[in-house]
Amino acid sequence: MDFFEIIKNKLIPAVDQGDREKDYEIVYGSLREKYEEHRKVIDQVVKETTSENQRIEAKAKESITTRTGIMLALALGVPLATIIYSALFTRSIYQALSKMYPMPSVAPPSRSQMPRRGFQPQANHSRRVLTNKRLLSRKQIPHSRKCHP
Repeated sequence: MDFFEIIKNKLIPAVDQGDREKDYEIVYGSLREKYEEHRKVIDQVVKETTSENQRIEAKAKESITTRTGIMLALALGVPLATIIYSALFTRSIYQALSKMYPMPSVAPPSRSQMPRRGFQPQANHSRRVLTNKRLLSRKQIPHSRKCHP
């Protein structure tokens, strides 16, 4: 008999009759046996479910690790590939343009063309500075007569 059938067919009529010994015998006898059988099945289901969950979690962890590695590889690989491709593309354009329009070779400047150490101002430059200083000192800069309205 099933657990609930024992309750329906044996326990409830015994309780209705008020027979305590029979109630005790049913509860701690046949119902307890059915409960223990049911409990063993439940424990087995919990054990199998726990092991299945652990297997799924391990697989998920492995998947996360793998996909994180792939994302990092892409995060570093795509910009690197873009830089390399851009450099090669730029180089090929430069080479094509160099073939079409060759650049004249430029010789380094001779020693006489190099600037001397210590810069010396030209005469005209110093004359202009002196003239500007004289103008400023004499206040010969023209002003309008009405400075304020």
